[in-house]
This record gives sequence, C-alpha cells and structure tokens, in this order.
Amino acid sequence: MECFIKWIFNNKEWLFSGVAGSIVISFIAWLFKKKPSAIIINNNGVSAADVITIAESIFQQNFPKFQEIARVEVAKNKALFIDDLQKNILAKLDPGLYQRFEDPDIQYALLEALRITARKQNAQKREILSNLIIERVKRDGIDLDEIIYLEAIKKIALLTSEQIKTLISLDIITSLAFDCNTKSQLNDSKIDLLVEHIKKTSPINKTNIRHLLDQNLITSTFPYEIDIKQLDTIQDEQCTGLINLCKDTYSQYSALELNKYQLTSIGKAISQTDLSTLLNINYTSTDSSGILKLSDFKANNIHATGDVTAYAAITARAVGKN
Repeated sequence: MECFIKWIFNNKEWLFSGVAGSIVISFIAWLFKKKPSAIIINNNGVSAADVITIAESIFQQNFPKFQEIARVEVAKNKALFIDDLQKNILAKLDPGLYQRFEDPDIQYALLEALRITARKQNAQKREILSNLIIERVKRDGIDLDEIIYLEAIKKIALLTSEQIKTLISLDIITSLAFDCNTKSQLNDSKIDLLVEHIKKTSPINKTNIRHLLDQNLITSTFPYEIDIKQLDTIQDEQCTGLINLCKDTYSQYSALELNKYQLTSIGKAISQTDLSTLLNINYTSTDSSGILKLSDFKANNIHATGDVTAYAAITARAVGKN
C-alpha cells in the first residue's frame, strides 16, 4: 500500500487529469469498499433478542446516512417494524428456529423488509412484511418456498394498500368462499371478518387488476372461468352472508370478469399470510413444495374442465410454470 501511494505522488500530474484520474479514484473506492457479510451470533443458541440485534445490525450496515429530518423518520419507521417483528417472533415462531436468522438468505429477506418499511410509515405493510418474514423462516430449506416468500416480500414495495386489499378480496371470492363449511377452521365470527374485509375494499377497478397481473400476483384462467353457480351448492347456513356477498361482488364487477382470475403462488403467499393473521388460523393452501394444491382450484368450479390436462395447465400457469 505504501509503494502504491508513493507511486501516485510521483505521478500526480498525469494521474489526476482526464481519464487517468477517474481510473485511480474508482480503484481507490473499490479498494476500500466494505463488503457486506452475514451477521453471526456466536453463542450456544439464538434468542429473540439476538434476532432483533441481527435486524438492527443489518439496518446499520446497509442503510445510507440521511439528512436529519429523513434520518429521524427512517429510524422511527424502522423501530416500528422491528417492534412488530419481535412481537410476531415471540408469538408465532418456535424458539428452535431463531438460529435461522443467521442464514444470509434470510438476512437478505429481512433487509428487503427493512428497506420497504423504513421508507414510509404504513402499518398494513409492516404487519404483512413481519409475518412474511416469519413464514420465510419457517420454510427455510424448501427451495421453491424460499423463492416464493422472498419475491412476496419484494412485491409489497410495489403495491398500494388498496391493491393489497383487492388481492386478498380476490382470494376470498375465487378460492376461500368455495370451501366455506363448518368442518373448516371458519366460524361465524371469522366469516364476518371476511365479509367486512370485502366490504372495506375500495371499488375494484381495472387499473388495480392490471397492476396485479403485471406483478405476477394474479393470473388469467382464460379460456376457462370459475363456475360461480357452484356457490349455490354450499348449504352451510353460517356461510350464507359470505356467499351472497361474493355473488354480489361478481355481479357488481361483471365487466371485470373476476371469475377469470386466480392468484399465483406469490399472490397466495401475501394473501394467506394476511388472512392467517386476520382470522387467527393456519390458513394455507400450499403443500410442502409451495405449489398450489389442486383443491385450491377445484375442477368442478371451472367450466368445461372434464379434461384433467387442461386443469393441470391452469394450475401450472398459476405458479409460473408456463
């Protein structure tokens, strides 16, 4: 290093003029650039407090210095997210899984969540992101699930609150409502929550549907469509309010042909994570590999689907296989 500096001094007139100056400055910047590395807690185990230490360290190492006003806002938003994350870790994650936060890939997912939540205060996104992190940790080692949940975390930055609500409402009316029965984990109060969610969703519009399509969160089932008449076969009285609202929603937005869409695996990850929190149930429709179960897209709910091959093609497209 000393010889290198002496050489620069002896050739300063040439070095700091024109292209040569740019080359040297770029080299020095590269030489001293701090390379990111995984944060490891070296002890006999990882506690919930250690997980928060990891999150704080990731934030300090990867975020730039901000102007004072922005710095205060970013720090406040970061603290709100970490508080939510800590509560969810303690409530929903087995302590034996805490050590997974030492994994670089999980730390990268956590960094993405920190970047999104630090920029702007949004309680809905904080809650979804903290829960997506929990689900990502639980699925560590399942390759496809790791990809799905990381992508789901990234997509949150590209969605408005209304688009998230629209995505979840689509999941309810195109999937969950068709499986409404007393044998499921749903009861009257939880069904009422689903009804309220749909009612609170702002008018579903073409722009939001188009955006969800562009972000690969929903997919078209064309040339097939969900058979809305199948909702009439559900006899469970406790589901009546939900079923009637779903039929009304299909009718109200008939021009949008909502029965020709299904959520992709990434869209499902976002919706199911939020619904699991809303309903306080283990609502999941992915198998161990993360691929949507066929029961999520029932053959008898789709027009002209006696052809199993056609049905399989729709399911494959829903998880981005085509």
